[in-house]
Amino acid sequence: MKQINIAQALSENIPIVDVRSEGEYSIAHIPNASNIPLMNNHERKLVGTEYRKKGNSAALKLGHYLVGPRFLDIKKHLKLVSKNNRLIIHCWRGGKRSEIIYKLAEEAKLEPLRIEGGYRSYRNWCREVLCIKRNLFVLSGKTGAGKTDLLQMLRNSSIQIFDLEKLANHKGSVFGGLGKESQPTQEMFENLLANHWHKLENQPVFVENESRMIGKLFIPEPFFIRLKQHDVLHVELPLKVRKERIIEEYGSFSKLNILTCALKLKKRLGGLRLKNIEKSLEVGSYEWVDVLLDYYDKGYDYHKEKYNQRIIRNFHGNDLQQIHDQIIEWLNEKNYPK
Repeated sequence: MKQINIAQALSENIPIVDVRSEGEYSIAHIPNASNIPLMNNHERKLVGTEYRKKGNSAALKLGHYLVGPRFLDIKKHLKLVSKNNRLIIHCWRGGKRSEIIYKLAEEAKLEPLRIEGGYRSYRNWCREVLCIKRNLFVLSGKTGAGKTDLLQMLRNSSIQIFDLEKLANHKGSVFGGLGKESQPTQEMFENLLANHWHKLENQPVFVENESRMIGKLFIPEPFFIRLKQHDVLHVELPLKVRKERIIEEYGSFSKLNILTCALKLKKRLGGLRLKNIEKSLEVGSYEWVDVLLDYYDKGYDYHKEKYNQRIIRNFHGNDLQQIHDQIIEWLNEKNYPK
């Protein structure tokens, strides 16, 4: 069998096929890899039980009995996802499953490659990639300052960004899941982080300042530590503008949605502030935004003091366009490549 290491596999413009079960694939996989399982979840469980009870030979026999009738369909599927008759195959650790699929690919007149070490080698690669140093600038600012939108404006100006919240499919606060689909698994989140981090070039990268957790996901420890060690650019909009932005972003959600999210902060908000939020929602006012901004602003000040991040530049403006232009001007002054 022709083997290829994970770094080579990811650099090739060849389709990657994950032959693990659909359950394994759904937990996490190499981004953009197709799933053509040799065995489904149920079959894998049966074969595993047979292996533990009767050994390898009996397990292989049962596996062939269960999967053999699908070999023709698997070959057709492999042919369909291949590119110029080429494809890269992997299972969990480069074992029997990828060996069998490799042979089926050859029988289908394809030119397969197998990833040495399988998906496990990819996970090791992810951990190594997230230790790569970049010329990182951290955008920091209070809730409603528009840091996420500012990142997209910088991206549209051909500046590199690393959007943690997009990869986590969550906006960070207890309200960050409103209007979003479910988040990826922790393992898949780490895969996505590594995949995007690896693609960045040796130029300035802008990232939003984040807490350890983004929704239910946590930023891997080594990466989070470096995030807190990089230079910080502080973004500041007037309180009135920040309030307007929060209303525009969350004001269309139902009173029940807002209250349900606020209740997650019950212990931290305290009874009085929570009661004021409930009253505001009942009468249809937006005073609940004032209460929450006061809470989050104090949390921001605490977070800034706790991590003692070095703010190298403050950007003030009445809107994001002004701040965007200031950052572009600052980059030009510093002669940072774009």
